[in-house]
Amino acid sequence: MDHEEDEEDLDEHTDDDNEEDLDEDNETIDPEEDIVLDEEENHVKSQKKSIPNFISIRIMAEEGKTFGGYDLLQSLLANRLNYGEMKLFHQYADATKKQKLFSLASANEPGDFELSTMKDFETNGLIVYMNPRDHQDPLDIFDKMLAVAEDLAYDLRGELMASDDQVWTDETTNEIRDTLSV
Repeated sequence: MDHEEDEEDLDEHTDDDNEEDLDEDNETIDPEEDIVLDEEENHVKSQKKSIPNFISIRIMAEEGKTFGGYDLLQSLLANRLNYGEMKLFHQYADATKKQKLFSLASANEPGDFELSTMKDFETNGLIVYMNPRDHQDPLDIFDKMLAVAEDLAYDLRGELMASDDQVWTDETTNEIRDTLSV
């Protein structure tokens, strides 16, 4: 009798080995499919890593001049920039102000604005900036930010700069667009 029980155990074990792996919906699990998904996830993660954390555009006043007062405030508001968090101006995706697209700070320390004294406020420049990793389509947000920076430079008679000593060029724009379209 012991011999018969051993054969039954062996048969049960063999039957289990022949069954396909099933997921909770009783569908066949394909381990190779999981590998492909993992590779796609890693590819997306590596693309995110190649996108910079910070992109900024400077709008600088002409030598010896400043931006300020109500002219500055009018230009900021005309470009849908809203005063808010950290005493900076921000552009939002919509009126709910839940999703910040990009922000604007003064180029002078500490970088913030006081609305109550805006008529006396002066700065030699502005910095518009964004974190591309915060957005699903960072290229679109960059294009919006660049358009606002160009409008502000035009309105305030300023100049776009990539850094303190580097003028913003079409090449600068194209390099950033290439980086964001990965």
